[in-house]
Amino acid sequence: MKKEMKKYFNQLIEAWQGFNNSYPKVPWNDAVTSIIYEGEVDEDEYIGWKPIEKNVVHDFLDIENVLGVTFHESIKDYFNSYWFAELAGFYKSYNIILEPVLPGIELNNFLTQLIGYKEVHEGKLDNIPLGVEGRNSFLVVIDNNTGIVKLEDFETGRYEVISDSIEQLIFDIKLKA
Repeated sequence: MKKEMKKYFNQLIEAWQGFNNSYPKVPWNDAVTSIIYEGEVDEDEYIGWKPIEKNVVHDFLDIENVLGVTFHESIKDYFNSYWFAELAGFYKSYNIILEPVLPGIELNNFLTQLIGYKEVHEGKLDNIPLGVEGRNSFLVVIDNNTGIVKLEDFETGRYEVISDSIEQLIFDIKLKA
C-alpha cells in the first residue's frame, strides 16, 4: 500500500510544483494536527499540505469491537500508511475521491461514517465505504471479505466491481482524465 500511495503522492506534488511551485492546497482544519501542513493559511482559508509516512500504527480492535466486524487488511493498511489530506483522480472513466487520513482525526471520521453506513445496510458491514465517485455520487466501497473495490449505487442497491484491490486502484489513479 505504501508503494502505491508514494507513487500517487509523488505525481501529485510534482504536478502542483509544476503548476504554481507549491504543495497541494486544502481548506484549513484546526482539528487536524499540523504536521502535514506547509506554509501559512491564505486569504481564502486554504493551506498547503504534504503527505507524511505514518510512523504509528493504529490498532483497529476497539473500532472492530464497537461495530462487531473485523476489517479486511487492506483497509487497515490504507489508514496506517500515510497521513494525507487528499487522494483523488481518474480511474478508467471514474472520478475517484478517497477518504483522507488526517492526523489527529483520521479514525474518528471513519467510525462515524461506518456507524451511519451500517444503520442503512441492515446492520451489516459486508462492504466498507472508503470514498465516492464524483460524477455519479456512488460510494467507493471495499468488499470486507475479499478486498475487491466496488462502486455502490445506494438508490438501486447495485454494485459494480472496478478494481481487484485498493492498492491497484491507487496505483492506477491518474491526476488528469
